[in-house]
This record gives sequence, structure tokens and C-alpha cells, in this order.
Amino acid sequence: TVDLRNTGSVFDRARGWVVSTLVHGLGIAGSLFVMGAIEQPPPPSLFQWDIAMVESPAQTEAQPAEPIMQPTPPTVRPNPPLRQIKQ
Repeated sequence: TVDLRNTGSVFDRARGWVVSTLVHGLGIAGSLFVMGAIEQPPPPSLFQWDIAMVESPAQTEAQPAEPIMQPTPPTVRPNPPLRQIKQ
């Protein structure tokens, strides 16, 4: 219920809410503006390459240490003919 005997306090309370809303709104807007102007540092990289650059070796044609000799084919011995036995 609304107390109509003290109508001045309703106006004062409404004015207080409006002032509070404006002050808080300006504070939030100002903090957003300031935070937008601050540059955030880039996040550190989780992985970094740790390599050394070296000159590649000169291209040389590989020479075998010993000459490759083809294996000689195995000699095939002829089988002697089978004798037939009569019974």
C-alpha cells in the first residue's frame, strides 16, 4: 500500500533511483571506455621451435666400397638314368 500522507517522500525516492541509475550507468560506461583503451599483451606461445640453421652437405654421388659381384648360377648335375628292374 502507498502512504498518501507523505507524498513528498515518493518523489524523493524516485529521484534517488534515477540519480543512482545515472551514476552507475556512467561508471560502467567509463570503465568500459578505459578498459577498451588498455592494450592487452599477447598470450605467450605454448610451443617454440628450438632449432639451429645449418648448411646442407654438398651432394656427392655415393660410390660402393667394393664392387658388387653377381653370384654365379649353381651348376646343375644331371641325374643318372634310373634302371628298370624286371621281376
